[in-house]
Amino acid sequence: MRGFTFSWKRAVGISGLKSKLAHTTGIPTTRMGLERKIGAGILNTIGGILSFVFGLIIKIIPAIIKGIIKILR
Repeated sequence: MRGFTFSWKRAVGISGLKSKLAHTTGIPTTRMGLERKIGAGILNTIGGILSFVFGLIIKIIPAIIKGIIKILR
């Protein structure tokens, strides 16, 4: 038969159990899924830090410019 494959893990129910566990806990059961989740967490952390730093810079620069203008007058 073409396109027919047999998986003893699916037949026993291991694949379904792993899938259900991953969906319930939010923890991937595959190596690629875990790497993707960790990578996303790292990128989210870096993005949060960068947005915080840029937010501070945007708030500080006008104050610095005002101070320079006062000094020059």
